[in-house]
Amino acid sequence: MRILLIGERCLDTFIYGECPRRSPEAPCIVFKPIRIETNEGMAANVRANILSLAPDTQIDFFHQTKTISKLRHIDEASGQQLLRVDDGDDGFEPDFWTKVVDGMAANKDGYSTCIFSDYNKGLLTEKVIEAITEIMHEIGALVLLDSKKKLGEWSKNIDFVKINEKEFKALIA
Repeated sequence: MRILLIGERCLDTFIYGECPRRSPEAPCIVFKPIRIETNEGMAANVRANILSLAPDTQIDFFHQTKTISKLRHIDEASGQQLLRVDDGDDGFEPDFWTKVVDGMAANKDGYSTCIFSDYNKGLLTEKVIEAITEIMHEIGALVLLDSKKKLGEWSKNIDFVKINEKEFKALIA
């Protein structure tokens, strides 16, 4: 099986620690790190999940070159996220879509599935999703979408759409 995966990727870093006291200098807590966990996130997490279920799957993964970073400080005792710092989601290289189109042209007849993992950071536009969906349907591939965008006419030909409760409520509102 060969899958075309298009979406943003990031590096998720979780710093777990304790909050033993409040700061005497400002109205905030003092955070003392205990351990750090790092893994690839967003569309890279989708890729890892697919490979964990089907290790022999070939995945052509197109993502931005610049890595988005999400740094989270988590209270070890409660599991509560105290702070999240995002960096690097301020634009993408101009030749990105040339790479995708060239990659698709070289392999499109081999794709059985196309997955859009869209965190609405500006990499995927509605028109691009629509155009690639049309190409994938021409070759008989399934198209799956996980997007933070509000669904509309542009998504009508997607075969499967994954939405969260918050996204569902926004859709029916």
